[in-house]
Amino acid sequence: MSRRHPSDARLAAWLEHGQPASVGRHVEGCDDCLARAEAASDLHPDTRAGLSSATSPDTDLRARTTAGVRDHLDDEEALSVLADLFGLAWGVTRAVLDRSPLGDVLDRSPRSDADPGQDDPRPTHHDG
Repeated sequence: MSRRHPSDARLAAWLEHGQPASVGRHVEGCDDCLARAEAASDLHPDTRAGLSSATSPDTDLRARTTAGVRDHLDDEEALSVLADLFGLAWGVTRAVLDRSPLGDVLDRSPRSDADPGQDDPRPTHHDG
């Protein structure tokens, strides 16, 4: 550690650029120069107050966030109920069609493995 304390200008240069390294080594071992460096790097109270207000959340942030989360959960619940109702309706429709002649007609599809001249072995319903 150097016995000579750095001037205010050298200390300010070191705070701004980290140079010269000899000032840094001196500050590490000298409580007086460390205190000077801390005092020189402190923010003005007006600057500190401005930064505090600029970086602080709005006073209604919690209320807005809570409301947004509740709305999202309500939407999700409504969508889940809608999906359940659609699934129920689909199940009822399939049950009705499986037991009706229309279900047999809708269930028929062309068979690729069947001989074109061969009749479809599935039963058919005829009105008559």
